[in-house]
Amino acid sequence: MAGTLLVIVGISYCAVAGRRREIERFDPTSVVRSGLLLGLVICALASIFSPMLNFSFVFGEELQRQTSIAGASVEARIID
Repeated sequence: MAGTLLVIVGISYCAVAGRRREIERFDPTSVVRSGLLLGLVICALASIFSPMLNFSFVFGEELQRQTSIAGASVEARIID
């Protein structure tokens, strides 16, 4: 948990620094569209959904057992 918090703080500092650099580099009176909010939303969703494949392996064991009892083959086959 502490490592995740540290990464979030570091990313936040980098985002603030990048935003300040954009403001200094360009004319402050021009409209600058920032994708910061969209980027943060994507990062949050990725952090939530990234372990889902592992959860499917752990909690899908019962489904795997039932399909093998029903006669499903263990080996993968490519259909031409």
